Amino acid sequence: MSALDRCTFCQSRPLEESAVLRWIGPADRSAAENEERVTIPLCTRHLARLRRAGISGWEHRGRRHKLGWW
Repeated sequence: MSALDRCTFCQSRPLEESAVLRWIGPADRSAAENEERVTIPLCTRHLARLRRAGISGWEHRGRRHKLGWW
């Protein structure tokens, strides 16, 4: 099984690859550290979580993730 055959956050098969902005720091990104823009595979469950999180992002293991790079 290759890295593209599973979601970034779990072992499920990905639904799609999504552009994600991830950073370390507060939800408002004013004092964000280590911002990076990446394209990652996401399963249905985690894609829905990121959509619900909106602009504040979803926190996972000390990093916040937000759909889109803008």
